[in-house]
Amino acid sequence: AKSKRLRCAVAFWGNGAEDLIGAFERRDIKIICNLNHMGTNPRVIEKFPRACVRRNDALHAKVYIGDVHTVVTSANASANGLGFEGIEAACWIEAGIKFRTTREIIDWFNLLWNGSGKISDADIEAAVKAWLARPKSPRRPLRVISV
Repeated sequence: AKSKRLRCAVAFWGNGAEDLIGAFERRDIKIICNLNHMGTNPRVIEKFPRACVRRNDALHAKVYIGDVHTVVTSANASANGLGFEGIEAACWIEAGIKFRTTREIIDWFNLLWNGSGKISDADIEAAVKAWLARPKSPRRPLRVISV
């Protein structure tokens, strides 16, 4: 996530994602998200420069493309998805694979980027209203693993 050139086709963005990505200055970053899904917190997306983020409401992928390596995973870009929220997130089992970034994966991302929509202030406002009105799910059951 700290690559100088970073491409993320990641559907859902939540708390902690902005820390995962870090600063945009002096970096070439492009992010595609699924802004209309309740899995994406629009307050996180609004922190990203508009020119660096687009929306694709059919996106369910979790692909992180860096300078040297690409990671394809089941983990969304959030503290919860990446297991940074402690025991509550421990009930999720995520998997992923890391491989060398190839021209084909960059071409795939560029095709997806070109077919995705720009995000306006009105898009963010509508997503925030929907986010605030979403039904609050009950806490997931905790699973304690003993060894």
